[in-house]
Amino acid sequence: MNYPKENSMDSKKFATVLKEFSQLIGFEDFDALAQGAKLKIEDHVVSFIPGLGDAADTVRVYVDMGPLVGDAADGLRNLMELNFLLSTGGRLMVCMHPTTHNIFLSFRYALDQNASGQALLDTTLRSISELGYEVQTLVA
Repeated sequence: MNYPKENSMDSKKFATVLKEFSQLIGFEDFDALAQGAKLKIEDHVVSFIPGLGDAADTVRVYVDMGPLVGDAADGLRNLMELNFLLSTGGRLMVCMHPTTHNIFLSFRYALDQNASGQALLDTTLRSISELGYEVQTLVA
C-alpha cells in the first residue's frame, strides 16, 4: 500500500483526521488504523486509505457490506441500479471486490480545511445510512 510521504501536508492531515476519529470512537491503536487496519463500525468493516496522485488530498473510505446474497443476476442488477442512484450525488459508489466478491460502499473524504475526525465519522455513518435508504427505495 502506498501511503503519503511521512512529512507531506497530505500525510499530516491524514494522520490528524484519523487520530481524532480514533479518539472519538475509543479506538486506541491509531497507528494500525493509519497503516490500513480495518475497523468494525456497526455491522460493517471499514478501511481508510490515503488518496494517491491527483486525489492525494483525500481519504478513500471502503465499507465492506459483505457478500452478495440471493440470485446473482438480480443482485448485480440491483447494484447497478443502486450505483446509478448514488452517482447522482457524486459521492458514493457501490462496487464488488475483485478477490473476495464482497460488496463495498466506497467514497472519498476531502482532507481540506474543514476536515476533522468528527466530520469523517459523521460522513461515514451518513454514507452507510444513505446506502440503506437507497436500498429500501430500490426494493420498494
